[in-house]
Amino acid sequence: MAQDLGNFANYQEALAAGSREGPYVFEQIFRVDSRTARGLSKRKFKLLKAFDGLLRKMLLDGEKVYYVSYGVETSFLESLFLGWVMYYLNRRAFVFTTRRILLIQFGGKYRPAALHAQIPYANIKKVRPTSLGNFQLTFNNGTKSLFTKMPKYDRKTFMRVIDFLKGKLSDVPASGGSVENLCPHCFRMIGAFPRSCPTCNGKFKSASRAGLLSLIFPGLGDMYLGHRGFAVLEILGALIVWVAFFAPEEGVQIAPIDYLVGALIVFALMHGLDALVTAKIGRKGLYPAKLRDDAQRALTRVVTARV
Repeated sequence: MAQDLGNFANYQEALAAGSREGPYVFEQIFRVDSRTARGLSKRKFKLLKAFDGLLRKMLLDGEKVYYVSYGVETSFLESLFLGWVMYYLNRRAFVFTTRRILLIQFGGKYRPAALHAQIPYANIKKVRPTSLGNFQLTFNNGTKSLFTKMPKYDRKTFMRVIDFLKGKLSDVPASGGSVENLCPHCFRMIGAFPRSCPTCNGKFKSASRAGLLSLIFPGLGDMYLGHRGFAVLEILGALIVWVAFFAPEEGVQIAPIDYLVGALIVFALMHGLDALVTAKIGRKGLYPAKLRDDAQRALTRVVTARV
């Protein structure tokens, strides 16, 4: 049986089908050596089923998926100042292929989201678990990435998987970078933050524009980036603050100059901070802009040629 995940009701059926055909090494992805491993395999099957169509477009010729996990790609400052917000925006599926690690943003029910990236194994210098149960990757160029919320079972095998695949693929050269953004249209590697993909001409959203929109009014930048639920909460919160500011207690008289100074302070703190945060979120990866019909046809040709 071919590895069409739509034919399988659960991971047990996938294991029984084997890995001779298709892009998935099921015996490595789904483990049954403990109750914890079996429960985790159920969740991984749901994730893989949700990602199946996308992964088949992303994988290179002959590339196979060796292991799958999930977690949160974050930093200390993001966790400190943004907390749960960055947890939802930074959720990633970690897809360990026979060539690289694919990082794919996802939302509820493991639905793939906008951001896609890769880490070539040769770029990784060191993998270090932290005292809080997380792990940190150090890259050859000196930069670091922190990953949290990975299942405990996977944290135990994470370094083993990387060491095995990195050693097996020692002939794959390092790029000299760290985490590399992928075009969300054609999945080619993209350096920096251009306005469009040089391969397929797919357009990207602008982090600067997102920051400017949030400066105009909090939440507009996140709406532009596609984080609609979070944007609605921001807009409602900002409206409440401004209404409360311009509706002081009954009988309280405030001089116009005091109103002006107060409004400038609120604008600087609320709008300015939100603009900085939104611009940073906009540079977490390449957010796809909508394609016109002619660009969509060109993209289809690129992806078809790639596959």
